[in-house]
Amino acid sequence: MGTAEIALVLVAAVAHAIWNTAAKYQRGDSVLFVWAYTCAATLLCLPLGLAPVLDGSQPLDR
Repeated sequence: MGTAEIALVLVAAVAHAIWNTAAKYQRGDSVLFVWAYTCAATLLCLPLGLAPVLDGSQPLDR
């Protein structure tokens, strides 16, 4: 496994731990909390998913 793969796994583990901690201590409307977290995750991940499509390295017709 290369450095990039290990870094990706570590970032995912930290994000998962933060999510679990935040969800555990969340008070109030849990649906709003999950909705806000999903929106934030989408905004963070969308550029990473769109970049290969926009530069042509990942065609959409597969």
